Amino acid sequence: FALGFILWGISESFCSGSEESLLFDNLKTKNEEKVFGKVYGKGNFFSSIGVALSCLTGGFLSSLITYKGVLLLSVLFMIVSILLVTKFREVNYFKMKNDDKPDDDHLNPLGTLFEATLVCVRTKQLLMVILMLVLVIGTSGILDEYDPIIVKSYNVNLGIIGIWISIRYVLEAIGAKFAYLFRSMFSRIGIKSDFYTVCLVCLTSGILLLVFGIGSSIVLIPLYGIFYLFMASAGVIQEEYVQQTIDEQGRSTVHSIISLLHNIYGILFVCVVGLSISKVGIHLGITVISIYILILTVFLYSIYRIYTRR
Repeated sequence: FALGFILWGISESFCSGSEESLLFDNLKTKNEEKVFGKVYGKGNFFSSIGVALSCLTGGFLSSLITYKGVLLLSVLFMIVSILLVTKFREVNYFKMKNDDKPDDDHLNPLGTLFEATLVCVRTKQLLMVILMLVLVIGTSGILDEYDPIIVKSYNVNLGIIGIWISIRYVLEAIGAKFAYLFRSMFSRIGIKSDFYTVCLVCLTSGILLLVFGIGSSIVLIPLYGIFYLFMASAGVIQEEYVQQTIDEQGRSTVHSIISLLHNIYGILFVCVVGLSISKVGIHLGITVISIYILILTVFLYSIYRIYTRR
């Protein structure tokens, strides 16, 4: 069981950045990289719907075909996924661009990592986008771990957690699929920058979470769900910005750096929030987190404005 999770972790490391890079480079071969956000959002939509269905039906299937049957069914779907992956077309602009170079320093893992890190640090606007992606949008991906505590605070049956999580994933799926509509809507009112769009979406999300935290009433749960819908949209828009900014400098490696930062941030965040919630309660903790999101969004927006004016 433990070995399975170790292999799962390794597989996630391989997938981190590779999925986005493979999609972007394949679209680029057809000169369709501008629709990356729409396609990526649609992919996230189906992924989230899949998770929602598994959360909703997992308990019923376990009682119907036993837990072992559910595990075997999961293995079957993994085999199907492997067959689908064999049909992927491998496109790597970074490798194609450097194949004709006399040395192979560009293929050295540390060299690629160093170059990707320089891209993230030297491009100040990109750095602000990455920080927004990790510190603000990434917070929603950590906060959802506390769903069982929120459910328990309302003194309802913990068995409802599967339905709760399913609904949240459906809302995230909707947010990802229609992220491009947010871009179009803000573009029509004169906000052309994707980063400014993301800032407005994150501010709206933070306000919704703040109202939910302060009110702490069960009738305000829809605000909590819409918070995830908006954050999912912001994540897709932000991801497209990152992909469009990278100029083949180890596209997947840049994304892996972002994932590494997010994981480190997640560890620190969970330690601090876990200790805090145990002392002040879940709803006050959510209130503080929402204020943190609002302040950090305004701060990163201000720094981004300074860099773009230079």
